[in-house]
Amino acid sequence: MAAAGFRFILYGLESANLDTLTRINKGQKAEDMRHAAKWASEAGLHPHLTVMFGYPWESRSDAENTVLLVRELFDRGWANSMQATLLMPYPGTSLFQQAEEQGWLLTKDWDRYTMNECILKCPMSHGEVLEKIRDCYKAAVTPRYLMRKVFSV
Repeated sequence: MAAAGFRFILYGLESANLDTLTRINKGQKAEDMRHAAKWASEAGLHPHLTVMFGYPWESRSDAENTVLLVRELFDRGWANSMQATLLMPYPGTSLFQQAEEQGWLLTKDWDRYTMNECILKCPMSHGEVLEKIRDCYKAAVTPRYLMRKVFSV
């Protein structure tokens, strides 16, 4: 892909936790994502990670494992950019259907489905979920990452 001119590749990291990856039918483990980001980076691509927080079954510890994986990928130079967001169960998706069946939906006011607030019940408070998102952005800016960026200019 790099030889063909591609540079940016998006990886849906979603979570570092096997239970979550299994529940969302990701079809891979955190270790698989680690390898994929490493190989893409070594091939000259610039992996961009997408991460989500606010799963109804994830604990604070589970969310912290995801932050640690993001930190590792940036620190090793296997990720180039990242976005972290609130989990959003859009109508028509299997997550939305499951949320309805399990009683996880906090609202069906579609004007609130903006990623500004948690729409699903989860073990963490809204503030804690936002904190994990901020932690991910902080984790992405490691000293090694910054040095690589400075020397790449």
